Amino acid sequence: MRLATPEEVLATMGVMQSASALANAAQALDLSLPVVEQVLDTKLDRVQVVDYFDYLGPTEGGTTPTYTLSLTRGFVVDGSEVVTSAGLPLVRGADYRIDYVKGLVFLYVQAVFGAASVSVEYTSGFAELDPIPDTLKAEAITAAVLHQNTLPSVPANRDPKVGNRVSKPIFNFLQVQAAPLERPRMAVEFPTSTEYI
Repeated sequence: MRLATPEEVLATMGVMQSASALANAAQALDLSLPVVEQVLDTKLDRVQVVDYFDYLGPTEGGTTPTYTLSLTRGFVVDGSEVVTSAGLPLVRGADYRIDYVKGLVFLYVQAVFGAASVSVEYTSGFAELDPIPDTLKAEAITAAVLHQNTLPSVPANRDPKVGNRVSKPIFNFLQVQAAPLERPRMAVEFPTSTEYI
C-alpha cells in the first residue's frame, strides 16, 4: 500500500521525473511505510479488529470516571465501531465518543457496578483506493524523502568528511509532522486482548 505517489516524492525533492527516479521514489515509499507506522504507533492496512478491555467501574463514592480506551489501531473507519459493555451495546454520543484518527474511545457510562468487560469491534486502516488524509500523505512523502537522502548515492552522503547532514533534520521533521496524529501512551487503558476477524 502506498500513501502517496512517486511523482509527489520527486516533486518534494525537486528532482526531474525519469523512469529510474520514479522507480527509486516508488521503492522509497514502499520501504518507508514501516517507518511511518512506527512513528504513528499504528498499522495502516485495512483490517477488522475486536479489542477487549477490563473496565473496573467507579473508584470512590460511586462516581463514574471517564475511561479513555486506546485501541490497538488508529485510523478507525468512521461509524464502523460497535462498543459493548457486559455484552450490552453502548450508544455513541451518550455513552462514549471516539477519536477516529487516533483510535481512542472515551467511555462515559457506568454499565455495571464493579468489574466488567468492554469490547470495541471496528474496522481500521486504508484499502488500496481509499483517499489518504493530507497529513498522512505528507508524512509518507517526508519518510520517502528521508529514505532517499540516506542512500550513499545521494550527493549529501558522498563525502565521508561531511557526514549525513540531511537525514537527521528530515527525521526530526517527520516526528514533528506526526505530532497531530500522535497516540497518547499515558492515562489510557490498553486492551487486555485483541482479535483480528
